[in-house]
Amino acid sequence: MTEIRWLNRAGCTEEMLEEYRKEIPADRLKQLESVHAEKGYLESLTGEWLVRRMLSERTGIPAIRLEIVRRQGKKPYLSDSSCFFNISHSGDYVVAAVSDVPVGIDLEQIGREASKALKRVSSPSDWQYIMEGENPLVRMMEIWTRKEALVKCLGTGICDPRLKETVGYGDVVLWLDEGQYRIRNVDGPKGYVCAVCEKVSDPA
Repeated sequence: MTEIRWLNRAGCTEEMLEEYRKEIPADRLKQLESVHAEKGYLESLTGEWLVRRMLSERTGIPAIRLEIVRRQGKKPYLSDSSCFFNISHSGDYVVAAVSDVPVGIDLEQIGREASKALKRVSSPSDWQYIMEGENPLVRMMEIWTRKEALVKCLGTGICDPRLKETVGYGDVVLWLDEGQYRIRNVDGPKGYVCAVCEKVSDPA
């Protein structure tokens, strides 16, 4: 089962942020504080707290004691692999997904310029779907978030050549070398588009 939660950073007071810091280990806080830009720091802090709170509720382990492993170029993961998680930021929001299967999530504020990037990783059927809709911009963001959620679930990144293929529309299951993956757009805050991808099964 996958759980998704949102947090609006614009509504976070300094008192709330101080409470969030109490649930994050000191060594991780030090890493977060090395982010010089204030926006980047707030994104990292709120995302870290949100996913730790969700993982804590699922595992019963206090948030500050959770061991999250981070390696350069790899997805962060819980040391005992009992849960999987992913985080995304856009605009004023952070979203986190926690699941019992590998998961990827992407959030984008409508209006973000994604057309140039999408042109590099889109199929003719993607563009047909985009242009046939009443709001091409929203459909463009739907496609982009689905592709981002997929590669975040796989842990491969946007250089994955399979992004040039269609990832379907609506609630679909893709058959890949790594197994079956379910991709769907989910309702998010007004003015945002979000998609989540979950691994359904391993290769046969």
